[in-house]
Amino acid sequence: MKHPLLSIITINFNNASGLKKTMQSVYDLEFTDYEYIIIDGGSNDGSVKVIENFLNQAAFKKKISFWVSESDNGIYDAMNKGLRHANGTFINMMNSGDCFLPNALNTLSTFYKKYPDAILYGACKQTKDGINKGVYGPTDGKHNEGHYLIHQTVFIPKSLHEKYGLYNTKYKYAADNDFILSCWTNNIPFVFIDSIICEFDLSGVSCTKHNETIKELIAIKKKLKIYKPEYKVIKLLLHLFIPNIILIPIKTLFRLMRVGFNKLKKLNFQFTITKIFDFFGAKA
Repeated sequence: MKHPLLSIITINFNNASGLKKTMQSVYDLEFTDYEYIIIDGGSNDGSVKVIENFLNQAAFKKKISFWVSESDNGIYDAMNKGLRHANGTFINMMNSGDCFLPNALNTLSTFYKKYPDAILYGACKQTKDGINKGVYGPTDGKHNEGHYLIHQTVFIPKSLHEKYGLYNTKYKYAADNDFILSCWTNNIPFVFIDSIICEFDLSGVSCTKHNETIKELIAIKKKLKIYKPEYKVIKLLLHLFIPNIILIPIKTLFRLMRVGFNKLKKLNFQFTITKIFDFFGAKA
């Protein structure tokens, strides 16, 4: 039996409208070498009906290799259920409410042939309440410096889950970051796919519970001995939740101001001012 290149896993709980949006985006993909796995947490809002409606489409039904609607113990328990049924070479987690762009995966096969052992990742278009909040996609691979990848844009070789295990359900909001950072500290290569993979809904749990997420992220970094008690996590939040149309003028202003302050190097407060500008990523 030929295994698909990609296993797409969608988890859902009482988000019928979001699930419909996500499943439609999978249905609309131009890329076809995938299987689709849906893990519903026992929803009572019509989510199961959404799944059944898609199952009535014969061509798409063949792509759905497994689905279930039953209670679970949270986000990562649901993801782990999906992983246990995955047969693909790569795994992607596309949660309900998020959606692929139709041509997003067209280069996946090419990147796999070139980087078969790497974690592949792309960018995402961020939205909230239907409003575009800009594009996010760290391209520098600095996963130890506050940047973290959004799992909807990530394609993890199944072999890495076989080697390092499933998601650690002790974390409620950042177990995906725990796994990704663990791979990074074990020198697994990361390769950026220069394309927008999906629309990412900022109303998701990891965004609405960002304080809890950051606390877990810091704990994870301390565990992995890569934590730097600086300002970079806060800086990441600025980029995640403040549109570029606001951030760019602020950064430009601070950059211009820093040029002036650089002329005051002999003053005692120069070091403090420099740290403030570094916080905003401004360079003279």
